[in-house]
Amino acid sequence: MKQLTSYIQIGNFEFDFINEVQIESSWDSLTDTCTITIPKKLQWKGKDVVQGANAIFQIGSVVRVFLGYDYAFELVFEGFLTRIEPKRPLKLYCEDAMWNLKQTEVKGLSQRNATVKSLLSDYYKGELKTFEADLGKFRIQNATLANVFEELDKNYSLKTFFRNGVLHVGTPYLLTADDRKKHSFDFEKNIIDSDLEYKRKDEVKIKVKAISISSKDNSKIEVTKGDTEGELRTINKVDLSKAQLEEEAIRQIDLLKYEGFRGSFESFGEPFVRFCDIVELTDPNIQERNGEYFVKSVSYSFGMNGYRQNVELDKKVS
Repeated sequence: MKQLTSYIQIGNFEFDFINEVQIESSWDSLTDTCTITIPKKLQWKGKDVVQGANAIFQIGSVVRVFLGYDYAFELVFEGFLTRIEPKRPLKLYCEDAMWNLKQTEVKGLSQRNATVKSLLSDYYKGELKTFEADLGKFRIQNATLANVFEELDKNYSLKTFFRNGVLHVGTPYLLTADDRKKHSFDFEKNIIDSDLEYKRKDEVKIKVKAISISSKDNSKIEVTKGDTEGELRTINKVDLSKAQLEEEAIRQIDLLKYEGFRGSFESFGEPFVRFCDIVELTDPNIQERNGEYFVKSVSYSFGMNGYRQNVELDKKVS
């Protein structure tokens, strides 16, 4: 039987004992979060961990969480300590690097022919992966850099997330193509439980609202395609004609209306999965249901009840 092992760094403090770790990670939520639960009466070199000016754990400390089996670790979370709940047991709340960008003020930002890089040039100096598309007119005041990313999502369907320390802004699966991994899961072997539902293509109801903004005068064209009572998806584009916008809406419907599984499944901590990876699902009893899917999000839980991953599927690859 494999041994559960963990290794956690908080500032200069390192330890390998925890009650529980819970991590939520997704390209759709802007911020990855981590909650670490440890014994309350924890001291290090005679110092209290959370009380007083010389406490070991300080808000803003760098946090790294490594989890695995038999000391074969994966870096599951990297970010900052954002809140301490000094009860028994002690809970430490953490957010990924987006926490810093939530503190970065953007008092006034106005550009007529904006791109992602031009918007971020004065505010973000780290490594950035994005597209060079012209976004047209962009204006925001008295906000944070995270608010800028929220506007990019709302108005341009550009997702923002960190992966391997790199800030990504754009379409998740195109941006992560270089470091994406594929993992195999078998319903008879390494899938513990699931709420997966298999649907035929004709059972899926999708409605797409497509919006195009003119970069010249900020005027809007809007079209809606698909099933009247379908699940609504909204996409945003720049400088498309009505005909081009209709074509894009139909293309999105074709991508979303696939025959296959929807939902999520629970597995052990291996193989280690991250959002934007691909999972290959195999059902030995109904082989025609085998297929590959992108991963939208992963929740990790580690502690007395074992090491588990809850993997949420996105669209089908093949």
